[in-house]
Amino acid sequence: MKKNTLIICLLILPFIAILSLGCENSKQISNQEFENDLQNLFNIVMYDNSQGTKSLAYNYGMGIDSTSIYYDLVHGFNNQYLLFLTRKPFIELNLKSFIVEQDTLEGTKQKIFEEGRKQPWFNLYKTSVAYYLKGKGVSVQNYEPQPPVSATQEELMEVVSKFFYVYDYDEDKGLQAKLCGGINPYFKEDLVINPVMEAFAFQALVNLLGEDTSLVTSFYQGFISEMNEKVKTMNDEKEGIVQFAKNNAYQHYKNDAGLREKIIAQYQELKNRLPFEISDLPSQGMNQ
Repeated sequence: MKKNTLIICLLILPFIAILSLGCENSKQISNQEFENDLQNLFNIVMYDNSQGTKSLAYNYGMGIDSTSIYYDLVHGFNNQYLLFLTRKPFIELNLKSFIVEQDTLEGTKQKIFEEGRKQPWFNLYKTSVAYYLKGKGVSVQNYEPQPPVSATQEELMEVVSKFFYVYDYDEDKGLQAKLCGGINPYFKEDLVINPVMEAFAFQALVNLLGEDTSLVTSFYQGFISEMNEKVKTMNDEKEGIVQFAKNNAYQHYKNDAGLREKIIAQYQELKNRLPFEISDLPSQGMNQ
């Protein structure tokens, strides 16, 4: 009888351990903790500019180490998602208008953050961080983030394609182009289906560029070189040539099957923490 009891106990103990592990991985934080975290993730830094005066810039996760639950959100290339998602609102706030001394930097951060909280982008920021926590098994008490926006692979690739941007033409130098963000005016206009898709697309491309430079090579030495040969035969003004090359770049990369496969692989890796879902993937690829 004792032997049977021992066997039963040995069988039950691993089951209890599994249940306990599940409980430890499922956590809830208060709304106040969440609000504090949103502010602590945001940082203002001061630097000396080329005019010999002080300027302000912002970033996320400065000082966050691997022991923090937010580490995977902000370390390395990952912080590009939040930076890109909120870049336009902070441009609109115009950090240069906040003139501060070093000892008032924390107060300036508070002022900028509170001013930003009034803007529509803040809900995007808050929702994105909440989805990240949800992917980590952490919920926020008395807060339910906005439902995920649904999009197709084609809609996502249309956003991705806009990062392959042709912006100028010179008869001697040929076409001038930019891969990723920077000067691209497309993202200064209200043309994007979903801002979080835009931020994800930028993040995914930055990740790909960090892993492999072949995308840069194929864009500049492949596609742009081929387009330069085509536009040489065009009898058109510079604006027409640029528009022709720009539209061809958008169409080419929107339909690039190899690039789509890599972007979708990035989505599959991060989908549990994203506030949008791709609706036309096979069922095993959908957000659960």
